Amino acid sequence: MAEAEAVAAQLVLQKLRNIQNDVRGIQQKQDGFVETQGIIVESLVGSELRERDPPDVDSSKARRAFKLQSADSVVACVLPQGLPPRLLHEDAPAQLTAWLTEDRGRGIRAILRSCLRAVPSLLGAVAGSAEDKAAAATEAEVALTELEKAGAGQKELRAACDALKCCAARLPVSLKLLEDCVKDPKKAEELLRGELCIAALTSLHPVSGTASSTAKELEIDRLLPLRLLPAADGANGTSNNGGIALLELQEIKLSTAGLPTGRDQAARLGSVLGCSYGVLQERLQHAAAGAVPPLPAKLRLQGTIALGKDGDPNVDAAQLPPQQTLKTADDKVHDMQMQYLVLAKGALVPWVPSRPKQ
Repeated sequence: MAEAEAVAAQLVLQKLRNIQNDVRGIQQKQDGFVETQGIIVESLVGSELRERDPPDVDSSKARRAFKLQSADSVVACVLPQGLPPRLLHEDAPAQLTAWLTEDRGRGIRAILRSCLRAVPSLLGAVAGSAEDKAAAATEAEVALTELEKAGAGQKELRAACDALKCCAARLPVSLKLLEDCVKDPKKAEELLRGELCIAALTSLHPVSGTASSTAKELEIDRLLPLRLLPAADGANGTSNNGGIALLELQEIKLSTAGLPTGRDQAARLGSVLGCSYGVLQERLQHAAAGAVPPLPAKLRLQGTIALGKDGDPNVDAAQLPPQQTLKTADDKVHDMQMQYLVLAKGALVPWVPSRPKQ
């Protein structure tokens, strides 16, 4: 009798396992379907965005799913096409890097400040006693205070690195690389042009509501080539500083749920690219004087968020601001104009709260 019950129990257990495997299989198929659906929708939205490109834009030159990972990649986004290769690949990246290294290591100090502010939240995922964590948080707070003083130098930079050792494995960038930058100016220049460039630029533009604003790279869903528009008086923007440079970045989201993220991403990218353009516009007119016409002093940023579905007509209008004001680290303010589009009946249309669902 006991043996029969054991066999029955084993059969029941095996059936339960089979059911679990079936459920997992169904879930995997559903996940695969959702992923495929997302790829298709994003592709449709991308194609419709291309159809909406202005006549003066060569759509084949738009950057799609482009990653900002270095000074060279940033330069490629914020300078007009057709410039001399030496300026694009040597002079401009060098000038952006120089700006990040100046002012007592502007870029490295920004990364260290951002990481120090994140220490209390990072300690939550680190093993250790409450007393040790409290001491580490205090050390980070003291190091941050000293680093933010006007006369902060090498001593404060080293202390900041020491204060980050408590959560080195959780930092968004390598603590070893930061220590190398503090020790060796040449190494700092090399890293700020390459691996730490985006970390520096994002740290210089903090994101509200986050512990750390540092990111090793940023991805742009779609970016139109920089356009040089004529000045209001009819002068050509490429021949003097009276024209306007226009840079439009586009974020693609599957549904309304992605709106807050898309809006924040647009603001972050706008800040980084706007700052980089401003730095290069000012520095290249001196470094490359006579080699190329000066870039327009005025930059107009345009942000577009395109949704694949669910343009909710009941959304609060405050969630669709017509512009976002961006203060950049080169002491400029940009009012990035925003537009919101949603895919309806196979075409992108403006999304406004009063628009009924399609």
